[in-house]
Amino acid sequence: MVLGVIHFTFFWHGDIIFIYGLFGLLLIPFFFRGDKTLKIWTRIIFSVSTFAIASVGILVYLAERFMSENTFQGAVDVELNRVLIDGTFLEAIPARLELWVYGISTGLFLQGGLAFAAFLLGIRLARSKFLSSPIDNERNSQLIKRGLILGAPIQIIAAAVLVQNERAAEPSEGIYLLALFASFIAAPLLSMFYIGVIRKLVEEKPHLVSWMRPAGQLSLTIYILQSVITSLIFSPWGLGLFQELQTWQVLVLAVGIWLLLVKLATDWLKRFNQGPLELLMNTLTRSGRNGISKSNA
Repeated sequence: MVLGVIHFTFFWHGDIIFIYGLFGLLLIPFFFRGDKTLKIWTRIIFSVSTFAIASVGILVYLAERFMSENTFQGAVDVELNRVLIDGTFLEAIPARLELWVYGISTGLFLQGGLAFAAFLLGIRLARSKFLSSPIDNERNSQLIKRGLILGAPIQIIAAAVLVQNERAAEPSEGIYLLALFASFIAAPLLSMFYIGVIRKLVEEKPHLVSWMRPAGQLSLTIYILQSVITSLIFSPWGLGLFQELQTWQVLVLAVGIWLLLVKLATDWLKRFNQGPLELLMNTLTRSGRNGISKSNA
């Protein structure tokens, strides 16, 4: 949570690790509950969250048809956008904090319940050793097919609607919420597909995915570094490319940054056992090793 505060204050208001840290605290009581209790709570939280998001999206869309007032979100976005176009690093801090304070409530509403339900499901999967070898190939194939056939069409349509809405002269907050809702519903389904494919590759062709392992070992460091790098690329105190690139260019850039960080993580782990932020976390929780150099291990 402390790293999250630093992250959203100085680099990116869309930080997620603060909320994940909060969920970690809320998750503690569930560690001592049975699988049946976890299943019930998972279904309740997921159902209530999806109903709430869908209801609000519909109400906002209907309100937009009869009301024309600007939302607070738009006003705050405009201020941060202005700073990111011609402001300074210090000027971006209050604008980012203002947006984060507003965004934390909407973020918890939009993602909180669904993410926490996923956390509860994660406990059950860990108990059942779902990711352990060997895997049930027939069941895994069904997981891949269901995830792709059900999840991909919903996610593609939702993404297309989101992009078109953002490009509109007057973007609709209601359409945004409804498309986001559809995207959130599709996300667990596509996760089934991703997990199934990765499990199959790990079991049958590990050489095809082993190159990604360093990124997983340095996941926290890479997460923060992505924000640092993109801040330098898009901000006026860096290359100043904010709102200058097309969507496809941003996508290519994002993939390129991640591949670069995977390479750096691979080189780092040739000399050290952990990433710098992973070492910090282990040191703070008193579960780290005595130093990160392999020569000292």
